[in-house]
Amino acid sequence: MTTCKNDLILLHQGPDDPIGQQVGEPLIREYFENKKSDIIICGHCYWERPLVTMGETQFLNVDSKVFVFSR
Repeated sequence: MTTCKNDLILLHQGPDDPIGQQVGEPLIREYFENKKSDIIICGHCYWERPLVTMGETQFLNVDSKVFVFSR
């Protein structure tokens, strides 16, 4: 069985960040704690700091913000 690593995941709601006091869903944080993904884009709840690194994964919260991505 081959496993693939996702480069980008898009979620409606993001994880909580108990250290940084970011609002979110604890189950999402628990799920991704032991997984490796380059970046997860989420929203729904406003974060003061839009980019948070948890383990080896970065979470970008785009709630109330505009980001332009280019290749």
